[in-house]
Amino acid sequence: MTGFKRLGRDPVYEGRFSVVRDTVSTPAGEQERENIHHQGAVAVVVLVGDGDVVLVRQYRAAVDEHVVELPAGKLDGGEDAETCARRELVEEVGLLPDGLVALGTYFVSPGWTDEEMILFFAPGATEVGNSPQSVEEAHMDILRVPLADALAMVRSGEIHDAKTMLGLLLARDYLGSSGNA
Repeated sequence: MTGFKRLGRDPVYEGRFSVVRDTVSTPAGEQERENIHHQGAVAVVVLVGDGDVVLVRQYRAAVDEHVVELPAGKLDGGEDAETCARRELVEEVGLLPDGLVALGTYFVSPGWTDEEMILFFAPGATEVGNSPQSVEEAHMDILRVPLADALAMVRSGEIHDAKTMLGLLLARDYLGSSGNA
């Protein structure tokens, strides 16, 4: 499609993320859009034991619920995605991945934010003890469930976090295509 282009960006709010007002050229003329600028984040599907995936159940204030999801977190200034994935696994669940495979990258909600989520698969991990960095991390539950059971939790609606749903599906497909399923 042609005729669309961002012409300018003005800050509205600066904090853990930024709210910006974009001026956009469109076929109907110039328009303004308020958007969230985010540095990006990662999530990791990690296998332990005989093929269990590690999930966390933590409180999320935005939805006022305890949400079951993959270990995940935002990129810190200048941090690369693999370093972030390793850091988040240690902080949240006390695991250091044996390796990381990139499963994919997606826009979280491109209608209002530029946040990209990078999904990784860790085929194994070593216990190192966790180091929670927030009150939510200090009070989260760590779950270890077979991949098939985690996928059933998606189908039943118990897991309704998008990064977790997509990560589990991509990991299942990766395992199937690599002959490890």
